[in-house]
Amino acid sequence: MKNTMTLRFLMFAGVLTAIATAPNTSLAVGYYKFCARWQYQFTDQGLGEDYLKHTAGQSYGRIAAARSYAMVWRDSTAVWGGYMNSSGCTGSIVGNAGTYLFWIFPEVSSSSNKKISIYPDSNEQWYTWSYSQYRPAVPSGSTVTLWYNLGGDPISSVAAVATEIINRAVSDTNFLPDKSTPYKIYANQMCPGGASACYTGGRVYLGTLNGGRAANIKTAIAHEMGHANMDYLMGIPKVDYNHSVPADLTHCRCDHVSPPEENRLHCLQSREHAYTSQAEGWAHFYAADLFNNPSDSNCWFAYYKEFLYGVVAPPPVQINAYADHKWIRTLCSYSSTGSELDWLTLYWKVNNKTASAFSFADLNNVYRKICGDAKCDSNDVPIWNSTLIAVGLIYGTTHPKFIFWRDTGVAKGTDL
Repeated sequence: MKNTMTLRFLMFAGVLTAIATAPNTSLAVGYYKFCARWQYQFTDQGLGEDYLKHTAGQSYGRIAAARSYAMVWRDSTAVWGGYMNSSGCTGSIVGNAGTYLFWIFPEVSSSSNKKISIYPDSNEQWYTWSYSQYRPAVPSGSTVTLWYNLGGDPISSVAAVATEIINRAVSDTNFLPDKSTPYKIYANQMCPGGASACYTGGRVYLGTLNGGRAANIKTAIAHEMGHANMDYLMGIPKVDYNHSVPADLTHCRCDHVSPPEENRLHCLQSREHAYTSQAEGWAHFYAADLFNNPSDSNCWFAYYKEFLYGVVAPPPVQINAYADHKWIRTLCSYSSTGSELDWLTLYWKVNNKTASAFSFADLNNVYRKICGDAKCDSNDVPIWNSTLIAVGLIYGTTHPKFIFWRDTGVAKGTDL
């Protein structure tokens, strides 16, 4: 009864906690290890990026369910519970004979302050995977490792992206800033305002996009988590999509983007207020950074809306995030404006490609300097000169980092 009550608490309160391990009463000294892989299916994979691609010849890929929450029960007794290791495995479990239940939750965590919880919707009821089977005792001196592939719902694809984010955050804490409560993703729910995917109210919503589910579009998932990253790292400046663009500047508008209408508020190529293009460009950069190897001499970004350049390209659209597009300056120049595309390419370049690179911690310092040595909020409206002044104040105007930032802005066309 105690275990049943624990299960109910875990399921309905939406809280995962470690459980006590049953005492070792086994005569056997062999062990079981239970391991899992998230199986993912993405409609925007294989477009030049490096990570979370499908297995060759298959319509899916797999990644170890590293640091995901799991429990193991033997004959209705809890024998292990907690977050699996970096290989996606439980600890060693004394291999008594019995009926084992392996139960996995879509929550990924590297520490108490770095946790991503994935639910179908805002009711926050868990979608879980469980496998039950009788297993004999493990012979003395042996360890039997059992692998399970977790698929069957797009939540497993979202969990794969969450795993990549947590794995990155282990080496760079600023990639997922500390947060006292879990980051939450609703994998099958439209945004409160009707958009297909968004970050609002501290939560990521993934609804219907391009005739399918946004939960199967890895760039869209990572983009929305990029907004969460900005929110908890340096704060999100003002975002205002009501920038007037003349009707004849078709390459600088979003009329070509498929409905719902909310999806046309902004797009990769639209001319926007400078501060809005920075917020959206940052989220694109976050996704590009997650799926590309920075040591490569390229960066490919799979855009999840239509893109207009002469003709309308349907999504996913392969975008070269390493190139100098100078979109606004070339096609729709206007002072103190910007495009998400140009800022995406600037962030990628300054973060990855020189000894004078700006780490996430450095970029955090730049934006906090812009916003009065505090987190940015909707009262802050940074333009290009704001960033240049902030970099100069931090490093000095003769420092290689200042020169790199300045020259990269010119090359990318963000210097408006």
